[in-house]
Amino acid sequence: MKPGLKSKLSEILLPSTIYLDLQGLTKQEIIDELITILDRAGYLLDKAAVREAVIERESKLSTGLGEGVAVPHGKTAGVNRLVAAFGIKREGIHFDAADGQPVKLFFMLVSPNSVSGPHVKALAQIAKFLRTDKNKEKLLNAKTPEEVHKIFASE
Repeated sequence: MKPGLKSKLSEILLPSTIYLDLQGLTKQEIIDELITILDRAGYLLDKAAVREAVIERESKLSTGLGEGVAVPHGKTAGVNRLVAAFGIKREGIHFDAADGQPVKLFFMLVSPNSVSGPHVKALAQIAKFLRTDKNKEKLLNAKTPEEVHKIFASE
């Protein structure tokens, strides 16, 4: 199935774009790692343009939502449809989160400049899903990308 939000996050977030052991130690390194995951999955038309869009968005206001969650995102011609990556940094890193706490769960969204509805819908779904401690705990306890995908699919 091609990425593009219909109704569930699991439709755009596939096991190939889920990584359970992010290595980055800084905000920039985590963003670059998530972009590389999307690039390796073959979703990016222009990796540099995607990086620029996500960094520009992040410079306006941190996407660290708080409670261990960040949703770096951007809109760019570097993709031709809405795409997503998810990663876990179990020990957490400083990400300028609203509550000042380390972030462990990262969900990256990138969409074309011309697409607003699915991008906004996906951001809302992510925020809602990751708002509950139960869902965050399930994700942190997941052992495989497929298990993470099933957690998002069950929602």
